[in-house]
Amino acid sequence: MSGKKVTTPPEASGDSQPQLIQVATNQTTPEPSEASVAVPQPQPELEPEPELVEVLVLRDEPAFSLKCGQVLLLDAATARQLKKAGGVDDTPAAVGAAKAAQPHADADDVIED
Repeated sequence: MSGKKVTTPPEASGDSQPQLIQVATNQTTPEPSEASVAVPQPQPELEPEPELVEVLVLRDEPAFSLKCGQVLLLDAATARQLKKAGGVDDTPAAVGAAKAAQPHADADDVIED
């Protein structure tokens, strides 16, 4: 059984010292049990990084915010899906040729920190 502790003023009890009285309440304090002991939970496994594929975009794909002529890395599942639809080319020859054809940035366009 748990209770509240109440201090009575000295004049109420007739003594010069305040008295500490414990008042019983209907509330019970749960005893710690083995069920309430915190057990460390195993950490969830992180998903592996998706495999990335370098592709050349052959036509605009607004659903993926892709523009024709871009060379970029896509996750393998998206690259397969777009390749089946004819939207990208992942052959090394096509990607290499597109990279070689990209204009280089002028010195005035380069931002330095």
